Amino acid sequence: QTRAPSLARAAFMETMAMHLSITLALADQCFIVGVFSRLDELLSQPMPKALANLNLAPEISDALLRRKGPPATLLELAVLMESGDSGATDIVLAKLSIPATLAEQSFSAACTWADSLPA
Repeated sequence: QTRAPSLARAAFMETMAMHLSITLALADQCFIVGVFSRLDELLSQPMPKALANLNLAPEISDALLRRKGPPATLLELAVLMESGDSGATDIVLAKLSIPATLAEQSFSAACTWADSLPA
């Protein structure tokens, strides 16, 4: 694990979006979804309340609150990678046509990057 899990998740999701040739705007949304995906934990509030005062794009809110849209699928993948559930991870990787080795290397690189940031 990493000392900056939200940033590692965000970087991983952005990398996977770029691998999937998703538009740069959508890759940016994936990064933002990753950053905010732990906001409920950080604030000890339900996600709807944690996001209530933020003016997020509908695609970002849909991914965080309803688990809908492309960022939501990559969020699911990131959460599974973090949990170490290889069976479920493999199912999502197959659905996205992402090689497991690419996902593992990208996840490791994202954690390394997040840990390299100043505290």
